[in-house]
Amino acid sequence: MNVPEIKEAEAVVSPDSILCVDDKVVLGEYTFNVKHDASLGDIAKNFSPALPPSLADDLVKRIVLLPDDTMRDFTRLFTEVITRIRINKETKTVNTGGLWTEEYIPPETLFYSVVLIHAPYAKDEELENEEEVRNFLEERISSRTFYRLGGNETVGKGIVRITFQGVKNGN
Repeated sequence: MNVPEIKEAEAVVSPDSILCVDDKVVLGEYTFNVKHDASLGDIAKNFSPALPPSLADDLVKRIVLLPDDTMRDFTRLFTEVITRIRINKETKTVNTGGLWTEEYIPPETLFYSVVLIHAPYAKDEELENEEEVRNFLEERISSRTFYRLGGNETVGKGIVRITFQGVKNGN
């Protein structure tokens, strides 16, 4: 997967992008000069299997690559941070240690990570080699559509979908 070089104050989009107006793209309150690059279609195809069909279908039209510093700023600006307190019902004051913050990422955020699999270190009758370990993980993870990470399950936060993509058996 070739990732195009991105200059400061520039956004890279696919030739099929629906986000461009007069060779500019506006994200939040920021305006970027646009560089069209067909390789974004390949990048979108790599990420599409990890997305729900409704998002995957339009990804190539909506994908934008930003410089690292700009993306860092976007992450800081668009991460919702909520400060909460726990009130003592009797004294109507904050409980000791009852002040905390919660951070919420935008709902359509896509995280990815590399999973390295090898044969088990310990003797295990069920899992003897790396292929069996991979199958074990894939079966357990794909047996559920969604997972909930963290707290706040009653308000619908932390719902994620996990998929395996990419290299298998070194190919």
